[in-house]
Formats: sequence, C-alpha cells, structure tokens
Amino acid sequence: MLLVNDGSTDKSGFICDRFAQQDKRIKVFHISNSGVSNARNIGIQNARGEYIQFVDSDDWVDPNMLERLVAEADKYQCDVVLCSINFHLPSGKINTPVIHDKLCTTLQELTAIVPI
Repeated sequence: MLLVNDGSTDKSGFICDRFAQQDKRIKVFHISNSGVSNARNIGIQNARGEYIQFVDSDDWVDPNMLERLVAEADKYQCDVVLCSINFHLPSGKINTPVIHDKLCTTLQELTAIVPI
C-alpha cells in the first residue's frame, strides 16, 4: 500500500508514518502540496502490484470493496472495474447515481456508461 501525503497540515503525515511502522508493506511518500494529479502520479510511479486503486482523504471504502473488485476483475479478465459511489451532501441527503451492472468489452461500451 502506498500512501501519498500531499502537504497535509493536519496530522495525516504522522498517521501515515505510524501505519508504515506497524506494517512494512506500507510505503509513505511526503511531498509538498502539488495537487491530486501529481500525488497520484507519485503513486503510479512507485506502484509494484497488479492493481491500482485511488482513495482520497474524504472517501469512505467498504471493508470488502477491494476484495469484491479484484474478484470481478479476475472472473471476467477485466482491465478496469468500476463500482457505485454515494455522495453524502451537506444537507444529510445521500445521492447515489445509477451505475449499471454491465460487462463492457469495448471502450465505446464503457464510455456510454461513464464518459471519460
């Protein structure tokens, strides 16, 4: 697991370092605040695994999400696996956009569901 601390001014960097001390599989990169694209590029450049997943500081991830995504990727030999998301709005409302359960075999099929 790679953790990229993009110049956080709170205790995020300290928390990342503590996780790395507890588990040697975790690597931490501290960079000056240079934006999400650069932070992700640092992660990509240092990745050594088979899969890449981006999780931002304001994301909540279901405990079984990664296992389920990898299982689907393996089952269908997919290059990309997407899942639904929930937007928790300041009003307290939860907005869940519709994500279709569909196996896309071409880029055209994928972009019809999720414009890229």
